[in-house]
Amino acid sequence: MSSERHARIVALGIVLPGYLAVQVLVSGRTFGDACLSLGMLVVFSLLFRLVGAYWKKRRRQRGADDL
Repeated sequence: MSSERHARIVALGIVLPGYLAVQVLVSGRTFGDACLSLGMLVVFSLLFRLVGAYWKKRRRQRGADDL
């Protein structure tokens, strides 16, 4: 496992429980609502990464077609 990937995993291990704690303690949400909120955040983040990768690939293909 690369060190960059390991650093990301460690960062997520710190940030995600902190996010849940803030949602529960500060916002007054229940733990289930906080987990649902976190799940939606993760899903939309992955969706945006996929769309970004698609557009990047498509731009590269267009550049190759122009040559």
